[in-house]
Amino acid sequence: MIKLSYNPPSTSLVLWLSLIFLIAPSCKTIKKITNRDTDEFSAAALHQQLIGHQVKAEWLEGKAKIGFEGLGQKVGATASIKLRKDSLLWMNVKKLGFEVARVQVTKDSVYMINRLSNQYLVKDLDYLEKQYNLPADFNTLQALILGNPIFFVKRNMQAENTAEAHHLFAEDAGKSNHFWMLPLNFALTRMSFKDNMANRSLALQLQEYTETPDNQNFSYLRNIDLNSRETGQVNIEIAFSKVVLNEPMAFRFEIPKRYTRVD
Repeated sequence: MIKLSYNPPSTSLVLWLSLIFLIAPSCKTIKKITNRDTDEFSAAALHQQLIGHQVKAEWLEGKAKIGFEGLGQKVGATASIKLRKDSLLWMNVKKLGFEVARVQVTKDSVYMINRLSNQYLVKDLDYLEKQYNLPADFNTLQALILGNPIFFVKRNMQAENTAEAHHLFAEDAGKSNHFWMLPLNFALTRMSFKDNMANRSLALQLQEYTETPDNQNFSYLRNIDLNSRETGQVNIEIAFSKVVLNEPMAFRFEIPKRYTRVD
């Protein structure tokens, strides 16, 4: 038996797994927010607010329903998700109560076990982007799990302020990045990325914010729309039912010897 274990000291592959496997959204109580004036904010000020209100977590453990529609299929599963910041992403996927897949992503590699076919896969992380023409580095996958902003374009930031939302955006060399935040508490509700040259786009909606025990706002419902030449239109929905932040945990990943490696 091949063992790939990570046992942490007293200290994503959601996209790719969804493209291979994959909801019915769950409900959480939205955190009440207090009133404040919807003043005008500069791009620099909005950028500072966006960074300051992102989820800060060294560890994450959660349970979620994950749904996938695209590539000619529409399927769903439940998942246990674990994250060690800037280090490791782990996922156990079940259907009808039985484990069908287990995934482990490091900064440079992805490992996946397919329980249905007794097969496993090991790839460099950049395989995802090459195969599907989608942004798939570890930091992007981590941000998608945490619900944090993803900056593909950082130059020439601009701002628009309305009663409905603060809008921070940037465009450069055929690429664009957009963020929408609530005027009342700067919660990130939407973000999008588009690369005209590569003909790919990513859009994320974040809903059903709930306050965590350490007074952070966490989005329990995510809707991700992906589009590229290789995949066409793909929709992924992640509905968290339980989230625990900043509690150290162990990660276990073993590949049985009888499993066959596939490319």
